[in-house]
Amino acid sequence: MGDDFPNHARPNVKANAVAHLNALQVDEDVTLLEELVSRYREKTGHLPRSFSDLTAANFLRGIPVDPLGHLYKLMPDGHVEVRVPDDLPFIEKGIRWATFHRSPSFQRELTCRRSG
Repeated sequence: MGDDFPNHARPNVKANAVAHLNALQVDEDVTLLEELVSRYREKTGHLPRSFSDLTAANFLRGIPVDPLGHLYKLMPDGHVEVRVPDDLPFIEKGIRWATFHRSPSFQRELTCRRSG
């Protein structure tokens, strides 16, 4: 980065990049985990009750965690969610749409879009 890029902005750029990389990882994890849930259902005829069921059936090596170390949640309908969506801005998967729309980060983004 040349002299045109202020030094004080570099930490913000890095934090933003990390947040985006974490979001990409979550989106990939959720897609894979939901595919495993689907395969488990095909094999057993029912959804797993927990990630422990997937581990016992050798679909997973252990209980999955998001990039921040929080356990993912396996919902009764087979969807996978993150535990703390506000800690993972930019994620597109792993959240309930209604929860997402009520979240403070979404409300701030919506406010910025309306005023901009």
